[in-house]
Amino acid sequence: WLFGWTVMAAVYTALVLPLILWIVRGEFEDIPADIEYAYRIAGHDFWATFRRVALPLAGPGIGKMPAFHRKTGMSRLSLQHARTLIDAALACARQHGFKPMGIVVVDAAAQVVASAREDGASALRLEIALGKVGAAIGMGVNSRALVARAKDLPAFFGAVASTASQPFIPQPGAVLITDAAGAVIGAAGASGGTGDEDEQIVIAGILAAGLGHG
Repeated sequence: WLFGWTVMAAVYTALVLPLILWIVRGEFEDIPADIEYAYRIAGHDFWATFRRVALPLAGPGIGKMPAFHRKTGMSRLSLQHARTLIDAALACARQHGFKPMGIVVVDAAAQVVASAREDGASALRLEIALGKVGAAIGMGVNSRALVARAKDLPAFFGAVASTASQPFIPQPGAVLITDAAGAVIGAAGASGGTGDEDEQIVIAGILAAGLGHG
């Protein structure tokens, strides 16, 4: 009996451990190099960068390893999802009488899936919304959470904004999109109203599309 369980444990470890190590490695490799580089050029050493940048960004994904959704069964953000999200978000904006909005929906790689700019929306609305979702995807949190961090680490966030390959605007109005397992599959951001209004319509759109949010 004991021998049988020992063999089973050894086989299970031999099969699963490489997969776990592969997933952990993947979580760290998914961190944009621009972010780590920006933190290093801001004067921080390797261990400070690892502790304050790499671990916080990779940690949520590693914590979801048992489901293996981030690397295997993760849902995809479809064009239909994005269109439904945008239509519902704009309807919410009109219902509440907000100013004309621009909305951008991106996938987990921060690539645009769909976008829309309402009639009468002022210039740069889509560009600003894209910068918000770029910040949310790049840092792995809703853009609202980045406002305080940017105040605490102005040199770091300035370096990120100047070196990132994508627009990076750490202001409220972008929200992470998650699948049924809680894995991040994209983000949606808006610009045109206050930060609270932008965030409100984006969340309404995400829920209308049958998706979760961060």
